[in-house]
Amino acid sequence: MRKWIIHVNMRVILSDYPCKQLIPGKWNDTGCDLSPACLECPLTRCAEEQPNGRRKIRMEQRAKSMGKMRRARYNTLQISIAFGVSIRTVQRALKHKRTD
Repeated sequence: MRKWIIHVNMRVILSDYPCKQLIPGKWNDTGCDLSPACLECPLTRCAEEQPNGRRKIRMEQRAKSMGKMRRARYNTLQISIAFGVSIRTVQRALKHKRTD
């Protein structure tokens, strides 16, 4: 069975469960804004267990979407308007996607 690394009260624990919400006795599979349920989540490590996890994942998803728009021949101004961010933010996201 796969073991998961989770953080509970500032301690790292090797567990059979992907996140601390699934530890027996604390069952509450409500999911999060990234997935409707923990057991259906595509992530290998729970976003709630990582420092700034949700923010990082949302930024990566936004950068992917920006990359798709760029490949569809939208310019940086059009992309920035679509996402409600500055042109520099779009340039930064596209630069990081190129280096990945």
